[in-house]
Amino acid sequence: MGLCTLCGPSGVAPHRTMARFMFLWCLVYAFFPGSLGATFTVHISHMTLPKTPIFNASFGDGHHWLYSIPPALISKQARHLVRLDQSTGILTLHKDINCTTLHENPFLLHIEARRSRTTLSLFDNGPLEVFVQLPVTVHIHGGHCKLKHTKQEKHKEKDKHINENVVLDHNKQIIVMDFPTGSCWNTEEVILSMKDFLPSSASHCHVDYTLNKHKSEHSALSLNESSSDLVSSKSTLCLHRPNEEHVFVTLQFAAPCMHYYHHRRRDSETGLRINLQLDLRAVGTSMFPRAAAAERAESGTSAVRSRRQARRNRTPNFPQVMYMVNVPEEQPIGYILLTITATDSDSGEAGRITYSMVAERDGRSQNMFSIDPESGTVTTTQVLDRESIEEHFFQITGTDHGSPPRSTTAFLQITIDDLNDHRPDFEQTEYHIQIEENEPAGTTLHEVHASDGDIGSNSDVRYSIMNLDPPNDAFNINARSGIITTRARLDRETVSNYDLLVLARDLGTNPGSLNTTTRVLVTVMDENDNYPQFQKRIFEVSIAEDSPRNVMIETITATDRDEGSNAEIRYSMVGGQGHFNIDTYNGEIMLTSDLDYENTQAYQLVIRAQDSGRSARSNSTRVIVNVEDVNDNYPRFPTTLYQTSVREDARVDFSVITLNAFDGDSGEFARITYSIQEPDPTLPFTINPDNGLITTSMRLDREVSPLYEFTVVASDQGVPPKTATSEVAVSITDVNDNAPVFTQNEYYGRVDEDASPGLTVVTVSADDPDVGNSVSYQLTAGNTRNRFSIISQNNRGMISVALPLDYKQEPRFVLTVTASDNEFSSMCRVFINITDANTYRPVFDQSPYRAEVREDALAGFVAVQVHATDGDVGENARITYSMDNIASFEIDPDTGEIKTRGLLDRETTSSYTIHVTATDHGMEPQLDTTEVEIFLIDVNDNPPIFTEDSYSKEISESVSPQYMVIQIEADDADEGTNSQISYTFNNGDDGNGAFVIDETSGVIRTAIRLDREAKSEYHLVAYAVDGGRPVHRQSVQITVTLEDENDNPPEFSRDEIDVYIEENRNPGELVSTIVAIDPDEGYNALIHYSLIDGDLDYFEIDSRSGELTTLIELDYEAKNEYSVTVKATSTPFFNLAKVNIHVLDQNDNSPILEDFDIYFNNYEGQFPSGDIGQVPARDPDVSDILKYGIVRGNANNHLILNVSTGGIRLHPRLNGTTIPQTIEMGIQVSGGCNNSY
Repeated sequence: MGLCTLCGPSGVAPHRTMARFMFLWCLVYAFFPGSLGATFTVHISHMTLPKTPIFNASFGDGHHWLYSIPPALISKQARHLVRLDQSTGILTLHKDINCTTLHENPFLLHIEARRSRTTLSLFDNGPLEVFVQLPVTVHIHGGHCKLKHTKQEKHKEKDKHINENVVLDHNKQIIVMDFPTGSCWNTEEVILSMKDFLPSSASHCHVDYTLNKHKSEHSALSLNESSSDLVSSKSTLCLHRPNEEHVFVTLQFAAPCMHYYHHRRRDSETGLRINLQLDLRAVGTSMFPRAAAAERAESGTSAVRSRRQARRNRTPNFPQVMYMVNVPEEQPIGYILLTITATDSDSGEAGRITYSMVAERDGRSQNMFSIDPESGTVTTTQVLDRESIEEHFFQITGTDHGSPPRSTTAFLQITIDDLNDHRPDFEQTEYHIQIEENEPAGTTLHEVHASDGDIGSNSDVRYSIMNLDPPNDAFNINARSGIITTRARLDRETVSNYDLLVLARDLGTNPGSLNTTTRVLVTVMDENDNYPQFQKRIFEVSIAEDSPRNVMIETITATDRDEGSNAEIRYSMVGGQGHFNIDTYNGEIMLTSDLDYENTQAYQLVIRAQDSGRSARSNSTRVIVNVEDVNDNYPRFPTTLYQTSVREDARVDFSVITLNAFDGDSGEFARITYSIQEPDPTLPFTINPDNGLITTSMRLDREVSPLYEFTVVASDQGVPPKTATSEVAVSITDVNDNAPVFTQNEYYGRVDEDASPGLTVVTVSADDPDVGNSVSYQLTAGNTRNRFSIISQNNRGMISVALPLDYKQEPRFVLTVTASDNEFSSMCRVFINITDANTYRPVFDQSPYRAEVREDALAGFVAVQVHATDGDVGENARITYSMDNIASFEIDPDTGEIKTRGLLDRETTSSYTIHVTATDHGMEPQLDTTEVEIFLIDVNDNPPIFTEDSYSKEISESVSPQYMVIQIEADDADEGTNSQISYTFNNGDDGNGAFVIDETSGVIRTAIRLDREAKSEYHLVAYAVDGGRPVHRQSVQITVTLEDENDNPPEFSRDEIDVYIEENRNPGELVSTIVAIDPDEGYNALIHYSLIDGDLDYFEIDSRSGELTTLIELDYEAKNEYSVTVKATSTPFFNLAKVNIHVLDQNDNSPILEDFDIYFNNYEGQFPSGDIGQVPARDPDVSDILKYGIVRGNANNHLILNVSTGGIRLHPRLNGTTIPQTIEMGIQVSGGCNNSY
């Protein structure tokens, strides 16, 4: 109750400012023990964007209001989160919500509104000033924004700090209206309408107004609940100082009513109930005629009081508690922000005010602004940079020049408006990006990011590619996100490098848009998408059959448009029957063994070029090696002696015999000419040089010469020619008359097609009855291509192979043989069958074979079937297939099907090159070889693997949103879509929305502003997800540690600290250790303590430890209360605390007692029953309790002394007796250890 007496002692009109303070002090006291009442309530989502209006506090009564939020009535958290427009009263969200840094949710703030009247008229009965205070509670929902009803103790204490001129009640809407003294209203006259004081956010609500009759029972005001009008309930209601009228009203809002911004929720069934307190107060001098009588009636009784008050120096008063002003950055020094003036009703020097300003929170602000001490004009002293400090807070003090000087304070909040003075800044001056060729259109290349130190539209960046001429038109950039994507598939072989010039342009308009550029250098990574290419499909070379070994025949090279290992070509060869070899690296074909044209005239080589890519590609060509014949064979006669006979009457040019010689060479080297060696001029024979036919050249005469013998020479056309000779013996016979007769009409023979020339196949024989006749034989029909020849010897005809046979062309010959005795002849037929000699080797249909197999194919899956053909027949044409010994595949020897033998793994081996051989079943088997390339098709059987087991990064807590923290990277052993990796925080941990990740690049950025003091370390979990089916995911831990920045001021546990010390302590004694806490760490948390105000001559403080010590010996009796202001500085931030030092009394003084006399009148019949006197003792020590005692002179006990009070009274037994006229006593007064007499 004592506290309430401080609100206004009866009979004394307190100073107006003090009266208000004491009154409010009582309300605060009444509030804190209770629970929080209803307030205007706002619900928002944690995703609400900055600059979104969340509450409209404006009043629609047509008056000009000024809105503010006093710093003392809003927590530090809320001060950073919301902004209030001073003119419109609209409360907006100032920045992104970071739930991790919330220390209170919901949070309470108070919006104040003021309007005043500058002129008065005699007929204006309105208020001079109106003050409204709205309590607003903001709830944040969603994400991880848990409701936090408790706050740290230091925040509680901050909320208790109340300024002298502020009205505060957490659970009420308060309206204070100041009317001129003498303002009067008649009965039922409307003073105001309660509807005028509904904030716009609730103006559409249905509200029931109820007068709290219990609290308002003594009020002269009443409420018309239907119209919400407040009216006078007296015949004449007049306001006179210091009288006030109070009324309490309850506002019941129908449910649903309040609009919940950006968060869908249900209102309660009962709606919202808000208590309202209205105070009508009288201020100033009456100016109203109907109040003149009341003024005069009081003038006499208040004259003395008025004179007394006139002599007092009254306190100045600012019209506002909180001033808020915006100033553009980069303004020149001396820029005028505003003028703040206070009023003082005193005159002369007592009414002259001097202004000063002191920075709060950040000491750097002090040097950036100044206030004119006379005019109160605030100007800049430095060029301001919003990016350095966005908001400045000052306490403005107005001090008059009265005696004693009095001062008042207000608060100034300066918000620096952004100018577009920062260009967008790319994270890198050049981006070096790699992308695989053949990626589909729309593939994300990279995300470029530029940050802008400005805010709002000045920091809103748009991206574009400046050089979009071909070939750069293959790319596109998202104007908002900066994500560069492809417009078409890229082909490295067409364009391998791109140079993009990317422009980042902000949307600033004041003074204009700014931009910057960066280069994005794109390297198209090669994919093995090109086959090696030979210059020709068929190469043809020639080599002499007598060429030496290891001679290079030809260099066969292929080119590959790919690069790197994809273009590194290795060569291999199939065919050549061991005569050739190819260099693996340079494609040189070398002769490795001797050639024989007569055996093989041409070789067909299959040259394969295979690149070294991951999925190898190959191509092949054919090289036909023609063996050039050299004259290395001599002509050969079937026999060394030819014997025949001719009748002596044979005509000239009669055909005697044909000689056939064979040469294993070819061409001119195999063309044979015949001649007679050293012919005798008398020799009656001549020989045809081309066909070897010997004919008669003159008439014969047996009687002259019965026998002719000569030598025939067969010469080829070589240089020099090679020759062979055979002897010819011609017998001249007598004339006969019988024809020769064959022993058989038909003869049969068989010969292999590879039989050598000169081999005798069939021998025919004919008999001539004539004596002495010689029979000669000739092939007269059926000798196709002259493959056979016949020799007449000993009257028999030996048919032999003349030229190489070919089963394919002539599998059978039917020869007609004529036997002649030079006059008569007869014929027979000879049937010769040519047998196949496994002449042909098997030949594959294609070389190489290519096939694709899924890597998850089951054992027994047919990958490919090879097929070869053989020109022979029978067993010579029956083919068996075989292949290299490869564990993963096997071949069916009969069908040529190549099958899987077990599980395949593309990531271990992506392709196989298998050599397959086709072998026939001839006596001397022949074969062919081909290559089979099997490529494994990828299936998504591998998860992404991060390049590191975990990631860690340290960043400054002051980095801006979208700051690049780290880039994580994962690889996938699969290929194609299965290996395309995207990154996500889904199902992971993004630090409660503090970080975002680029799904393409794996770049992790900040999403919000971070605060190390709220959370110093984040443990994120990201996933790499491949693009295959089924999807594979892999997680990784990322630790982000925040490095401290000095961004917090020191904080005292309380704004006002009480400490106690006993008097008489020696100088240097410790009073208390004053401790402030800086949430920063390390050097940033070092605090320097100093004393800046108060009783500085009595105390000092250790700058490091905060130990407050005495400079003098304190004496309670001299002074028992001291105060100092302690400043805790962590440059550039500081904070202040007032320390009240209470000196505790010690019993260091003796009671003071001097001789005294007691006189009293003793009236007859009136015996004094009470005290007749008091011992006049006192003790300077307030803590001492005095004890009284009589030490002498009261032997008869006539007097009784109260031991505790020192009161003296007569002993009752003296009643009715004669009382001594004089009694002298010795009194002892004891105060603890000290006594006085």
